[in-house]
Amino acid sequence: MKGFDRRTEKKKERIRRAALELFRAHGFKKVGVRDIARRADVSQVTIYKYFGSKDELVRDTVTIQLLDAAERYRAVVHSDCPYQEKIEVIFLDKTGMAREFNGEFVREIFSVDPDIRQVVQNLAAQAQQFLIDFFEEGKTLGHISPDLSRDTFLAYMEILRSGLTAASAYWTDPEQNVKLMRELRALMFYGLAGKSEPQERELR
Repeated sequence: MKGFDRRTEKKKERIRRAALELFRAHGFKKVGVRDIARRADVSQVTIYKYFGSKDELVRDTVTIQLLDAAERYRAVVHSDCPYQEKIEVIFLDKTGMAREFNGEFVREIFSVDPDIRQVVQNLAAQAQQFLIDFFEEGKTLGHISPDLSRDTFLAYMEILRSGLTAASAYWTDPEQNVKLMRELRALMFYGLAGKSEPQERELR
């Protein structure tokens, strides 16, 4: 990449970060191009030059964030990391995603942008396959009960995802976020009694 292209990409990324911060804090409708330009330390003309309009900037920013998240999950699920490490990465990363895409922000964007809805639908299909791979590996390694069906596991994960997306009030304290996600992970895999499936098998 040439020097000019690198500078352009860095400037576009700075605009995206500024836009995302403002959209998260104030919502899509309340933030104008002037606000974004001020936060990114660029002119409004620069934003229109690179993105065309605020709507295009939103679409570009959110799409890139979603694609990056999907790639992170794919890489984790298909990596050679120990299963428990995969669980840790996936659950703790959801904390960051929930902060970036709280329920109100997501609903607002989805309601006005069918293109983003389509991106999410496409990624959801990919994510389901990642989850199936994750589920099958967990059963093979003994981390997931052999009696649990794939459909029930997918339904549970969808309930969890929907709840995390909607419950934006949970994501105000970073330390509490990590604690909450670790406890949700433990609750999912070990239940209210705090016993893991492998431990129970060993006692039999």
